[in-house]
Amino acid sequence: MRKIKKYRNKRGTLIYCPCRKMFLRHTAEEEVRQKILAILINEVGIPTDSIDTEYPLSKFNVQLKTRADIIIWQMDCLGNEKPLLVLEVKAKNIPLTDHALNQVRAYNQTIQAKYIGITNGTLTYLFEEKNGEMLPLAEDFYSFQQLVDGKVTYISYQKMRRLSYDLITDEHYLKLLRNEGYIGEGTPIKLHPFIAELRNYLLTGQITVQDQPISIVEDLGCGYFSFGNAAGGAFPGYYRSLILKDLNRHHKIYRITIIGTDKTQNDPTFGNRSGNTMMNVAIEDMGTGSFVLQLNIDKFFSYETENDVYHIFHNGRRNGYKNSEVIAQVEKHAPHLIQEGKIYLGSLPANRTLTKEDASTFISNLILYANVREKLQKKRKKKAARY
Repeated sequence: MRKIKKYRNKRGTLIYCPCRKMFLRHTAEEEVRQKILAILINEVGIPTDSIDTEYPLSKFNVQLKTRADIIIWQMDCLGNEKPLLVLEVKAKNIPLTDHALNQVRAYNQTIQAKYIGITNGTLTYLFEEKNGEMLPLAEDFYSFQQLVDGKVTYISYQKMRRLSYDLITDEHYLKLLRNEGYIGEGTPIKLHPFIAELRNYLLTGQITVQDQPISIVEDLGCGYFSFGNAAGGAFPGYYRSLILKDLNRHHKIYRITIIGTDKTQNDPTFGNRSGNTMMNVAIEDMGTGSFVLQLNIDKFFSYETENDVYHIFHNGRRNGYKNSEVIAQVEKHAPHLIQEGKIYLGSLPANRTLTKEDASTFISNLILYANVREKLQKKRKKKAARY
């Protein structure tokens, strides 16, 4: 990708936009947008006057306040412009998650372009929206005429499937998980096969909630998402998503993943970090979401030799709260999770494939515990609003 020329004035660094024919303030996202525009104009052959950037959706619907990053237009048989492709642009360090794809899909409900796409300058994914389906295109970009004529090719994604225990625990696969960041750099080697199988079950196994005051309404399967935590970390990866009816009988989307952290020393953001593997639960409501639980597998999964199992306890730790506050909330809403003054989430076999019977109690307890922690947060927010 060619380098974008930058300019300066008293306000700082600027980039010239050939579509708007004006200088724009340099940002990480704007730099990617201009690189993509350079590809579209100079390499793909899209006419400059067929491209709009930062296009206000209020031109389609006066009630909308959002803007589309890039829209490519075509002329219909009557000489009227109609949207052909709408692209959502992210900065190069932002992963292309299902959140970004859902964002551009939401825009396209109004725009009604034939094609949609997401890009961060490094990766680009294009799709054709056809009869309510998303058909992934095989190439990053097509010529203007190919898009207009529909001369595109498609790829088919294989549904994520459960892998055998032998494959999951093979050293080549474990190395892949480590390289992709799904196992923490400092996580003990003996834990790696167990983590791989637990992740295997979490993403592809049957999840049920039994004998709990919460219930699963719909299993949404796996998607690629990213959530951050209070320390400034970001956790992009594959999450299992469930629509649940919670303790308040409200519907929420729970997204659960297993993902690793890097080892750091004197890092300006993370300080000294040993590089653990975390089981994270995020709760999403109306497009906004955050972690309510980050369970350190290295620390809270305790191996018992006699029965060859891992017992999972938690001490209630949550930023901004005393452990005792969290435990008291669990005692109120889920007293059966309290054992010896700690939160007991269940046990799992250590050295074999996981079954539904193995995993159901643990995952049920994990989700319920996450919901109780969310209630604690909402209680504090409500109390703060009164003062």
